[in-house]
Amino acid sequence: MKPNSDQSPQRQPLGSLPLLTALALGLLSLAGTAHASLTADEAACQGLVAVQARTFFSGAAKAYRGCGLKIAAGSLPDAHVCSADSEVTLKLAAAETKMHDRLVAKCSDATVAALPFGEGCAGVMTLDDLVSCIAESHAARAAELDAISFDAAEEVTNDAASLCLKTSSVKISTFGTQRLALLDACRGKISKGKLPEGTDCTATTAAKLATLREKAILSLSATCDDASVAALTPGGDCASVTTFDGLMACGLGANARGVESLVATAYGASAFGSDASAAIVADANDCVKGPLSRCRNGDFLLQNDRIKVVVQAAQRNLLGVGQYGGNIIDADRQREAGDPDRDNFEEWQFAINLENAAHYTDVVVLNDGSDAGPAVIRATGVDDLLDFVNPSSVVVNFGFPFPASADDKDLPVEIVTDYILEPGADWVRVESTVQNIGAAPISVFLGEYINGSGQIETFQPAYGFGEPLVTTACAASVSNACNWIGFAPYGDAEGVSYGYITETSGSTTFSTSGVTVPVLGMQVVLALIGAAPPNFVIAAAGDTGDALKIKRWFVVGDGAVDFVPEARNRIQLLPQGTIEGTVTANGIPTDGARVSIYGAAGALTLAPIAQNVVTQARTTPEGTFRVVVAPGTYSVVVDVPGHPYLGGALTPQTSIVTVAAEAATNVTVDLPAAATLIVNVTDETSTALPARVTLVGFDPSPEVVNAQTVLGLIQNRT
Repeated sequence: MKPNSDQSPQRQPLGSLPLLTALALGLLSLAGTAHASLTADEAACQGLVAVQARTFFSGAAKAYRGCGLKIAAGSLPDAHVCSADSEVTLKLAAAETKMHDRLVAKCSDATVAALPFGEGCAGVMTLDDLVSCIAESHAARAAELDAISFDAAEEVTNDAASLCLKTSSVKISTFGTQRLALLDACRGKISKGKLPEGTDCTATTAAKLATLREKAILSLSATCDDASVAALTPGGDCASVTTFDGLMACGLGANARGVESLVATAYGASAFGSDASAAIVADANDCVKGPLSRCRNGDFLLQNDRIKVVVQAAQRNLLGVGQYGGNIIDADRQREAGDPDRDNFEEWQFAINLENAAHYTDVVVLNDGSDAGPAVIRATGVDDLLDFVNPSSVVVNFGFPFPASADDKDLPVEIVTDYILEPGADWVRVESTVQNIGAAPISVFLGEYINGSGQIETFQPAYGFGEPLVTTACAASVSNACNWIGFAPYGDAEGVSYGYITETSGSTTFSTSGVTVPVLGMQVVLALIGAAPPNFVIAAAGDTGDALKIKRWFVVGDGAVDFVPEARNRIQLLPQGTIEGTVTANGIPTDGARVSIYGAAGALTLAPIAQNVVTQARTTPEGTFRVVVAPGTYSVVVDVPGHPYLGGALTPQTSIVTVAAEAATNVTVDLPAAATLIVNVTDETSTALPARVTLVGFDPSPEVVNAQTVLGLIQNRT
C-alpha cells in the first residue's frame, strides 16, 4: 500500500487577514500558546479526547498492519492497496463511531468549542467535526507510519524475514503508541495545572522514553538481524534501510516523530513546551541581532524555543547572493537575558542552472504556528541571473569552457520555497518546488549559494576545515554520507554554528568569492566543464512530472561543528553511536583540544583524498569531548597547540576505535606536557647579563594538510 506521505503544510496565507490581525497572530510567546485555565468539565473532555484519539490511532495502525501482513503471507496480492481495503475501511469506520460514542458523555459541542485543539483540528466547534477531524488525521498518520513496514509490501517467503517483519511491525508501532501515551499524560497534567505551562514533555519524560526505546531494540534484536532485514522491503521514510541498525533508527525514529503532531492535535500545544511562530517583523527589536544582522522591519521571523531565523523580504537587494530577497539572512540560538545575540551568517539562496537564482517576488506567512503545528513562511517567484556569483568565470580560471546549457538564460519556471520550522526543532526545513510553465521539458542543474561570511569556518565531510575549489562525491558505500556542510565559530561567534543538509545523494560543491555552492546530485567539476548534462528533468507544463520538489535543512547549532551531522542523523533517521572521552596533557584536563575523527580511506569517488575527515570536536574546559558517528571503525587524532602529538611524535598518532549503534565508545588521550626552556646568560665571571634571546623552532603538532588532485588540474588543500 502506498499512502501519501507528503506532509508539506497547505495553509491559507495570513495575507487574507487584516494586517494587524496577522501580526498579532504571528507574535506568539516563546513560552507556548497561552490557554485559559480549563474548567473541570473542559479538562475531563480534553483528557478523554486524548485517550480516545490514541485508542483510534492504535486501532488504525493495527488495521493497516493486519492488511500488510496478509500481503506478506501471500493471502492478498502484492499490488493490493490497504488504504482502499474494505476490511480496513470498515474497521476505521467502527473505531470512529466508538470514539464518538465514548466522547458524547463528556464532550458537548459547547465544551469542544471552548477547548484548544491543534494542527488540522484547530478551531473545530462541534463534537462531530472534532471526531471526524481526529479520525482523518490519526488514520493518515497510522498509514504513513505503517508504510515503514509495508509501503512496498509483497509476499515474504523467507521464514526469518517473515518473523522479523511480524515482530518489527508490532514492536515499532507499539513503541509509537506508548510514546504517545507518555506525552499525552504529561500534557494532560499541564492542562489540569499540575505542571506549569511551558513544560517540555519530551524532556520531562526523557528517561521513560529512553527506556521504551531500549526495550524495543532489545526485543527486536531477538528476532531481526542484518540478513532478515535485508530480505525485506521497508517503505516510506525507511525505503533505503537494509540493516538492523538502520531499521531501528528509522522505524523507531519515525514513530517517535510521527506521534508528536498527534499530541498537538489533542491539546492545541506541542509536546515541546512551546510552539513555533512566524511573523512579519514590525519592531526592529524583534530582529535577530549580532555582527552580521541584516534584519529590518518588513522581514520575516521564524522562531521556537531553540532557534530564531530571519527570512528577507522580497525585492530587497541585500549584499552578495541575497540579490532578490526571500532568502535566509540571519540566524541564532535563543539567548538568555543578558547573553547577546551573535548572528554570524550572511545569506543563503536557491541556485538554478549554476548561474541563476530564485528571484522571489512575494513572501507571506503561510502558517503562523498558532495551531501548534509547523510555522511556515512561503516565498514565490521566478528565476533570474545572480550577478554576484559567476561560475562561468570560475571555469575559465580552471582552463575549461563553460557549458552553454548552464550559461545565463531565462527559464520558463515558477519557484515556490517554504521555510518550515517545527516546535522543538534545531533546524528549518526548506522545500523548494520548481514548476515548469513552458510547453517543452527542461533540464537543469539545481543547488545553493551559501555565504557564511562571519567569524565562522567552513567544514565539509572528507575535507575538514577549509574551502576546497571543488569537492568530489562520497562513495555510495560510505556510511557517513557527505550530505552536509558545517560552519563552526571562532572569536565573537563562539556559541553558534550553522549547517546545511541535503537529502540528494551524490551532491558536491565548488567555492568562489567566499561562497560555497552545492550542486545537487552531481559531480560539480563535470558539470562546470560540460562533461555531464543537467541532471534534473522537469516535464512540460500539464504533463506528469512538470514540478520538482527539493528538500533540505538549515541548522542553527550550539557552536560545535559536530552539531550538524548529529542533526542530520536525527532528521534523516540514521543509526549512530558516540565517541567520547577525555584529553589531558601530562594528566591535566585540556580545554580546546581539537579531536579529529578520520574514516576509512576511499571515501570519495573521482579522486582520492589524503585523509577522510568525518567530523571534528573541541574539548570542554574539563577536557571532555563527544562526537556522533555512524556505526563503524574510526581513527581518533588529538592535537593541542604547543603540545606534541600523542607519544611525542611530530606526526599524528591515531587511536583506533569501533563504534556500535546506540552505544558509546570511550577514548582517553594523555598528551606530553609542553617543555619549558630556561636560558641563563652570563659573562666570563658568571655574572648575569641582560640579553635578547631569539628562539627559532617549529610547531610540535603541525596541522595536517588534506590534499586532493582532481582531473590532474585542480589542487585542493584544506
